[in-house]
Amino acid sequence: MGLYGTWGALILGVLVGWIAGDKTGYLTPVVGLILNSFKFVMMPIILCSIVVVLKNSSPKHIRKLGIYTVGVFSLLSLIGIGVAFFSVQLMAYYTIPKISGFESVTPRFVTAGQIISSIVPSNLIEALGQGSVQQAIVCAILIGIGIRLTGDAGNEVGRFFDSAYAVSKTWASWLIKGMPVFVFILMAWGVGQFGKNALTSMTMMVTVLAISVSFQMFIVYPLIVRFGSRISVRQFMSSIWPVWATAAATTSAGSTLPLTLSTMRTRLGVSESVAGFVAPLGASMNKGGTAIFQIVSVFTLCKIYGIHLGLIGGLNLGLTVFVTVFGTGSIPGAGLIGLTVVIQSLGFPIEGIALIAAVDRVSDMLRTSTNVVGDCVAATVVEKIC
Repeated sequence: MGLYGTWGALILGVLVGWIAGDKTGYLTPVVGLILNSFKFVMMPIILCSIVVVLKNSSPKHIRKLGIYTVGVFSLLSLIGIGVAFFSVQLMAYYTIPKISGFESVTPRFVTAGQIISSIVPSNLIEALGQGSVQQAIVCAILIGIGIRLTGDAGNEVGRFFDSAYAVSKTWASWLIKGMPVFVFILMAWGVGQFGKNALTSMTMMVTVLAISVSFQMFIVYPLIVRFGSRISVRQFMSSIWPVWATAAATTSAGSTLPLTLSTMRTRLGVSESVAGFVAPLGASMNKGGTAIFQIVSVFTLCKIYGIHLGLIGGLNLGLTVFVTVFGTGSIPGAGLIGLTVVIQSLGFPIEGIALIAAVDRVSDMLRTSTNVVGDCVAATVVEKIC
């Protein structure tokens, strides 16, 4: 898939969606087909890639790979939180007007206890069918390490996952070939259905969010690549744009996973073992863009409700966001679900979710693309360390 083909599809999709508006609703069945195809490939790749990497790695390499990967993800999230805290200072010079049509909503509550208790699934097949990324990752880790420690008796199971991973990559290659068309359809539909209303209702929030993720993308990530990886910034930036565009169009790190894996291996020089571990784990755990979104969202609500957080409130917010982002999945809209946890923990009026939801499609494009590019950054750093 060519860089210019993806960019052309992205730009053309935005233009068509903006002009056609609600008429893009006719694309809804096609959009459903495309997203379901991504989800169909996503779970086998997540499960099989991690199993294959772990069963072929020594215990020492597994520990090293896991520690450094989680460490880089944590660093990216912390930097994102810091960038967001700096950017929201712009809101001090702007008054957010009252938004017409404000209605309370019944959010989907997710508590820290529920996240912990649901880490290990009671049924692997059910977890895969429901698209639970965290549970699939836990299962893959247990299976991979189990095969490794079992020895010869586990070889048959290991060969099964080798074959399943090869088949999953073949499926993914089919999707990658059609990615420019998919990006065009998804962008046209997304902008046509959500873009106009979202961009006119809460312009300031979207602006601050765009500034924050742009700083993360064009300043933070290049600096990390420059000093923490073996490749040049120019090579990295020229390689990740198809991934960025696809993530923005699908608003799902999991759906972008096949392309992310391919880009890591073929364009960024990341080994099969590192890419196969970092990319699936990053789809669930690496949430620098989501952290930025949640910080900006909370400060937007502070402006609307006239709430002053103060130093202690700000520290509490940063800590809550840092913990919460590791519990959100890789499906579209997961960041909004995680935001309900943050808002609830801070004692804010939960009805504020209705305001954030008005711009969720646009903000989801920004945060997801930032998350996925962050996965690529992490892979290049871990590749150098390991």
